[in-house]
Order: sequence, then C-alpha cells, then structure tokens
Amino acid sequence: MENKKKSNVMTYLLIGGAYVSFCVGASFSTGNELMQYFASYGVFGILGAIIATALCLLLIIVLIRDAQKYNLPDMKTLFVHYGGKYLGAALYVYTVFYLFVLVVMLVAGAGAVFEEHFGISNMLGRGILTLAMFLTVILGLNKLLDILGKLSFVILIMMIVVALIGIFNPVDGIIEGSKLALETPSNIVARQGSNWFMSGLMYFSWAILCQTSFVASLGKSSLYKESDLRKGMYFGGFGFMLMATVPSIAIIANFSICKGSSIPTIAIAKSINPILAVLFSCVVVIAIYTTCSPICWSVANAFIKQEQRNFKWMVAGMLILAFIGSNLGSFTDILYLGTSVSAYVGFVFIATVIFTIVIRKPKGTLSECGTECVDKE
Repeated sequence: MENKKKSNVMTYLLIGGAYVSFCVGASFSTGNELMQYFASYGVFGILGAIIATALCLLLIIVLIRDAQKYNLPDMKTLFVHYGGKYLGAALYVYTVFYLFVLVVMLVAGAGAVFEEHFGISNMLGRGILTLAMFLTVILGLNKLLDILGKLSFVILIMMIVVALIGIFNPVDGIIEGSKLALETPSNIVARQGSNWFMSGLMYFSWAILCQTSFVASLGKSSLYKESDLRKGMYFGGFGFMLMATVPSIAIIANFSICKGSSIPTIAIAKSINPILAVLFSCVVVIAIYTTCSPICWSVANAFIKQEQRNFKWMVAGMLILAFIGSNLGSFTDILYLGTSVSAYVGFVFIATVIFTIVIRKPKGTLSECGTECVDKE
C-alpha cells in the first residue's frame, strides 16, 4: 500500500500546476479559442471566461471525488459510470474521436504559425510538423518529446508576460477594443455563442469533456487524499481563470491587430517586439509538436495495444489522415467546428453527471456492484 503524500502548500501547488498545464496547451496558447469564446464579445466576454473556468473547477472537483469514491480508473469507466453502458460508451468513443480532431486542429494551427510568422506556405508548414511527428513515432524518439514537453511552463510565462505588456501598452485600449470587438461582424471574427453568457457555457462544456482524462489520472492515484486534490484544484482553478482572463483582456485591448490573425497572442507579441514574436512562435510550434504525438499514441492505444507490432504504423497512418484533414479548412474554421460540436456533446455529459448525482445516486464501487452502478436505471 502506497503512502499518501504529506499535505502542504507545495502539494497543492503541484496538483494545481498540473491542472493548469493540462488546460493551457498548444491550442490555448494560440489565443484563437480565447478570441472565439471570450474576447470577441468585448469586456462582457471576460465575465464569460470567469464563469466558464469557475464551472470547470466546480465540476472537476465533483468528478475527482466520484472517481475516487467509485473507483473509476480510466476515462471509459468514468463515462460509463455516469452515462450507462450505451450512452457512456458513445460519449467515450466521441471523446476519443475528438482527440484525433484536436490533432487535425493543431496541425492546421502549426500551418497558420508558419505562414503568418515565418513566411512559409501554410501547407508546407503543416507538412513539416506532420513529418516531424511521423519520424518521432517511427524512430521512437520518446525522450525528445519528454525533454521538449518540459517547455510547457515557458508557454505559461510567455503568455502572461506578452498579455500584461499588451494590456499596459495597448494598440487600442480596453474600452476602444471592446467597442471594436462588438462592431466586428462574425464573418471576420468567429463567435461561438449567440451572446457572451452562452459562449462561456459552451466553453465550459467542451473543456470539461476534454478534462475527463485528467480527472481519471488523478482519481486513480493513491498518492493524494481527496481533500488535498480538492485544495490543489482551488489553486489550479484560479490559475486556469487567470490564464483565460488576462490574455483575453490583452486581445481586447489590441483587437485591431488580433481580429485578422489566426494566432492573436503572437500578433500581440509582434507588436511589442519582432524578436519576441519569433521566440513565441517557436515555443507554440514546439508545444504543438509535443502535444500532438502523445495524443496520437493515446487514440491509437484505444484500438490497438502499444506493445503490438503494428502500433507505430497505425499512429503514422493517423498522422497522415490528420494532415489530410488539416487541409479541409483554416485553423479558425476547424477550431470553430470541432469545439462547437464538442460543446453540445459536453452538455449531454454534464446532464448525465447531474442525473447520476441527483437521481440515481449509485452506491459502492464498480468492483463491488458490477454493472449495477451504471445500469441501475
């Protein structure tokens, strides 16, 4: 039996930091999703960001509690616990599919970075990233991913630094930028919801769907007590809220230069200093590279075990499909479609959680009651 880690502030910070790093990945760092869900609604969009991240924190704490209480060791078991044998399985299959769509989205994002900030054609940029990931998988360069993956904290720091400079030395200012955001038509700036409140709910919905894998990984851990996980998530929730609101305010304050860019955060960096923009662009591309490869492994592992001989070639085939899919639209279009569909699926998942907690109220763990906990209805 493993010993629980001691309860202290450092433990809470480690748990919270892991959550923030999980949430603020390659897609988030581009600023495009912040533009679509929050900044395009002006200052009211910031309220949407606060509501979305607060709701994420609330539901994550509930999910972690249930994951430990009912012994839900993985994402599939978690979905089946709430949605039942059939709906839960369908939610799991969709989430696995969405992870693949996320790879398509990020490959398209890499193409946008290469085109807008390195002067390389969009398709060539996508091809470069796909080739790099293909070689990583075939040659088994896992250690390289581990090393570069440690740059995640650099993304957090650079995003906050660029955002703060953009807020205190803006092109437009918050008031003028907010007015410009509201006046800009949707054919120029994509907006997810009919208003800022609905957009915030949609962000919460699709974000929580993606965060189930993080919940499962924490829920099955025997190193932390539930109270420590909860306190750590308070730190993480505040950090996530900070990362969603501060860059969104910066995008609003610099809306005139962000509205035509697929990568608003880099557009702000470029207005500050071209060298800073190049550094930030490199970090974003590396983040996309280190994010996509593990996701491909995870998706492939849902169909074929990693130990099997054809596993690498299946991952390689998925990367080729991801490259083809990334050419079906712009980064903004793919992000808009992928996350909006996932938001509605997320609403279904949230409904199953509420129904399970309020109506079904299962007792015991899955190991104790078999399928009764999930099929009682």
